[in-house]
Formats: sequence, C-alpha cells, structure tokens
Amino acid sequence: MSPKVTANHKEQRRKEIMHAAVEVFKRKGFEPVTMKDIVEESGMSRGGVYMYFSSTEEIFRAILDEMEASEEQQLARLFEQGLNMWGVVDKLLEEQEHQIERVAEGLTPAVFEYFFTGWREKNRDAYMVERYKRAIRQWAPFLEAAVERGELQPRMPVESMFK
Repeated sequence: MSPKVTANHKEQRRKEIMHAAVEVFKRKGFEPVTMKDIVEESGMSRGGVYMYFSSTEEIFRAILDEMEASEEQQLARLFEQGLNMWGVVDKLLEEQEHQIERVAEGLTPAVFEYFFTGWREKNRDAYMVERYKRAIRQWAPFLEAAVERGELQPRMPVESMFK
C-alpha cells in the first residue's frame, strides 16, 4: 500500500513545480519550453511532474491564474485600505511601472508571447475570453463602489461599460 499524501503536501509539490516552471519561462519565454526543461529545473522525476500537470500550457495557465488571484487580492487590499478609486488606480499604475522597469527579469515577455502566439489556438481563445470575464467580475464591483461613494459620475450604468 502506498503512503497517503495529504492535500497540503500535494499543493506544496504543485507550487514547487510552478515555481520551477516560472524560472524556465523567465529564461526561455513560453514557446520553446518543454516539460523536460521543467522536470530538470524542478529536480523531480518526470512522473512526479506529470502527476500534477500534463503540459507546459497547463502549468503556464496555473501560473497565470495564480498571478490573477494575487492581483485580485491586491485590488481588494487597496480598496479596503480606504483609498479612493483614484488612489487605488495610482497604486496599481505604480506597480505596473515597477514591473515595466524589471520586464527582462520577470515573466511578462513569456505572458505576451503566450497570448500573441496563441491567437489562432481555439483553446487559448476560450481561455482569453474567460480571463476577460473574470476581469469584468473583478473590476465591476470596484467601479460600482466608486460610483456609490461619489468618486465617479458615469453617464451610463457601470455594467454597460463591460459589454
């Protein structure tokens, strides 16, 4: 009988694979990365990595989803700090500027490559549409709260801005 692996252990292994993959994607971009590259970077067995992810695209999407969740949490934290809408936007733009200054060190080139090279891929197209819908769900309440607080005075309903 094989030993029981906890959910926490599984999540930790998954994160280790994703962390290794981030390093590979930073160095190589998206397209040239292979599962072999990620296996080697992770130091795990091939089967160990494939137990969690079946492709570089699956890993990359998990990384993107984690980044998106982090950005959503950042938006919520800024909003909860009592900043007005313009203060929140200013903080987000400062962070973007900081990321631009470090673009060669980060994952941004691989992210752009993933979306620009995949525009003909139907599965990526559907993924991009879903990311767009999630962004709307993230930003709409923020804008609605800004309207309620009198910080924005739109000429049309907030929900119509996202159609």
